[in-house]
Amino acid sequence: MFVAQGVVLVVAAIIMDSRVTRAALAGYLTFAVLQLVFHASHLAGMPAHDATGLVAALALDVAFPALLLVIVGTAKRAV
Repeated sequence: MFVAQGVVLVVAAIIMDSRVTRAALAGYLTFAVLQLVFHASHLAGMPAHDATGLVAALALDVAFPALLLVIVGTAKRAV
């Protein structure tokens, strides 16, 4: 999954077409949200500092492509 998603993101970066970029980011965002939900619901037995770090890192993994999707959408409307 990681390699396939990486290939799609690299292709989107090379092509620089907003539709391809949005599709690649939406695919990654879907994966990131599902991973965050899964791990956040399986924190039992994990030390508090580890759980906090894990959820924070995964939340950033969701926030970054979401922000990029907003930027790509805004850039398309501005052109």
